[in-house]
Amino acid sequence: MLSKTKRVLASTEVPGESIADFPGFLLRRVSEPTVEGSSQLMRLNHDTISPGGGCDRHLHNLAEETWLILSGTGHWYCDGKITAIKPGDVCYAEPGAVHQIINSGKNDLVFYTVTCPPCDMANDIVIKEAFDYDKHVPAK
Repeated sequence: MLSKTKRVLASTEVPGESIADFPGFLLRRVSEPTVEGSSQLMRLNHDTISPGGGCDRHLHNLAEETWLILSGTGHWYCDGKITAIKPGDVCYAEPGAVHQIINSGKNDLVFYTVTCPPCDMANDIVIKEAFDYDKHVPAK
């Protein structure tokens, strides 16, 4: 994890963790405010979603999030609009915006997520609607 003592690292060195409520989602916490010497103002994750996976539609009461798509393709939902996403795209959700990211492609969807301020999973995230791939991905 990035910190005052480790200022450069390959994000793939960070162990990944699965999220029970988000199918096919692997999260690597590159910068975590709970680690001494790490940024207290933001969280940086290196995320991977396997084909057909994604997260539920949700919002953060206090945090804004920005995603930089590195590889793969998918769909981004934000406040009622669904947009196809590809490498090089940047997605943004302000506090209170209902959002969702899903992998509708054939390969892993890989991206960085910056959350500012770092969200508190217990108090800041409100799930609005459970993930349903068939319902949320536009037909090709």
